[in-house]
Amino acid sequence: MQKPQEDKQDAGKRTFTKRLVSGSVVASWCSIWLGIYAGQAAAVVAPMCGLIVGLIGIYSGTGHMDYRAFLSGRTRSPDQ
Repeated sequence: MQKPQEDKQDAGKRTFTKRLVSGSVVASWCSIWLGIYAGQAAAVVAPMCGLIVGLIGIYSGTGHMDYRAFLSGRTRSPDQ
């Protein structure tokens, strides 16, 4: 099933959250690197890895829910 052309154009506009998550993940990796470099790996690595996993999980979960809601809205007839 192909997406209509308008959906591809709209999808390109939704980049704020993706950039926000990407920036947070990059900042977390920088914190991990600095923590290892400064000898504080035990205090930094575990929380930052948890933050990375949490951010990506929340981003993916929210995206799946948004897409599911979008699909259910498109399958309804206009009179419902």
